[in-house]
Amino acid sequence: MTIVTHGITDLLVPLLKEIHSLASSMNVLSLNSRNGLDNYLEILNSADLAGQNLSIAILKQLIENIETEFRNRLGRTTVYHVKSYHPRTILTICGPLTYYRTFYKNVKTKESYCHVDSFLGLRKYDYFCPYVKALVTEASCATSFAAAGRHVSAAIGNRVSLNRKPVLISRQTARAFVGKSGLVSPSPQKMKSTPPTLFIMLDEKYIHTQNNEGKDIVVHHAVLFEYIKPVGNQKKRNELVNKRMFSSMNGDLNKQVLDYINKVYELEKIQRIYVLGDGANWIKGSVGEYRFEQNEVFFALDKYHFKQALRHITLDDDLSEQMLEHILEGDMDSFKGMCSVIQSQNEHRWDTIEEKKNYVLNNWDAILLSYHDNLTCCMEGQISHNLASLFTAHPKGYSKKMLSTLLSARTIYRNGYNTRELFLSNFKKENAGNAHEVTLDFSIFDFLYKDDIHHIGKQAAIGISYRR
Repeated sequence: MTIVTHGITDLLVPLLKEIHSLASSMNVLSLNSRNGLDNYLEILNSADLAGQNLSIAILKQLIENIETEFRNRLGRTTVYHVKSYHPRTILTICGPLTYYRTFYKNVKTKESYCHVDSFLGLRKYDYFCPYVKALVTEASCATSFAAAGRHVSAAIGNRVSLNRKPVLISRQTARAFVGKSGLVSPSPQKMKSTPPTLFIMLDEKYIHTQNNEGKDIVVHHAVLFEYIKPVGNQKKRNELVNKRMFSSMNGDLNKQVLDYINKVYELEKIQRIYVLGDGANWIKGSVGEYRFEQNEVFFALDKYHFKQALRHITLDDDLSEQMLEHILEGDMDSFKGMCSVIQSQNEHRWDTIEEKKNYVLNNWDAILLSYHDNLTCCMEGQISHNLASLFTAHPKGYSKKMLSTLLSARTIYRNGYNTRELFLSNFKKENAGNAHEVTLDFSIFDFLYKDDIHHIGKQAAIGISYRR
């Protein structure tokens, strides 16, 4: 570990000069002699700009101190010789930062090495700093690429301005950040207790794609939870307890859910699982996937789709209520009789009524179970918030590869993980995997040159790295 050992005076002198310069410029603010909001905005803008400039000055000073520390390190010349000096500009959250760096040549391998970039984990040729990339990736999980670029651009540098600021991060740039993010969902933690009942809601969403022969991609979606409880003292607002969402484009949705259940719960303590949905064949076919050795699995129809079917049959709220009463009483004949009467009176709607009647009959037991066990399925709202709001709310198209990457990132984000932290963690792993660095210990020179140690301060020997 390297500690910047320059005296506090060496660090503060250039910063004090910067502060004095900022204070001088703020003393000549062009304030209006009349009272008004413009004066406040002028002061706010000046303070914000001063903070930006000071932050950039501190960053520059600290980075260049690291460079100086390495260049003056005892024993450095036995491994690295100075090759050249070059400026580098990167876009940070504080604004553009330009600093000078030294390129060295390894005496043995003859390869070039830049200590500052390597020490700070900055990739070669990157203009955007990793933290800015992480912010854009995080924003892209919640909104479009273009909006993510605009939002993060507005937070960079001077934030107080009545004039339209330039967009520093384009839609294409944001898309590239997400495409290379490599976000992976962390392994879930074991729950402290296993409930006797689990609920799994299933549905699907068609998402438009590009360069895919005009075909939409079917995304299967699942939401698992333990139970529903009110939010605070609000009677009309509820939340799903220990909710977990899953998404799949390649048919492995049930496998994802099963893997999660196996990791976080004790299977032998699960007594029953309710599978909730709109009655699609693939949803009914999933019921058997969740049957273990000791539990029972039931399919219950979503009440929203059931009541929608009744409304399509009757087009009348009172008739729908009568039908509902017959169904809940288990009187199938009365239900069929009402459908026949309505069909005879509405021949132009005969096919629609027949289709919805068969829908109810095919899900008869699932409807009764849903009411008998007082089950609630809010999958329509989950689909809307988890998928539709990002992927289909506005006309857009994705390649299959980008859709897969963004779908994974969106799922991680909606499951409550810190996507910013995950991005930076993956960024560090990639840098470590690509560096192939060997650490050299120069502590031997602390003994050879012990009389000169006081010139650089008391610290452990730093590690010098080079590429093979």
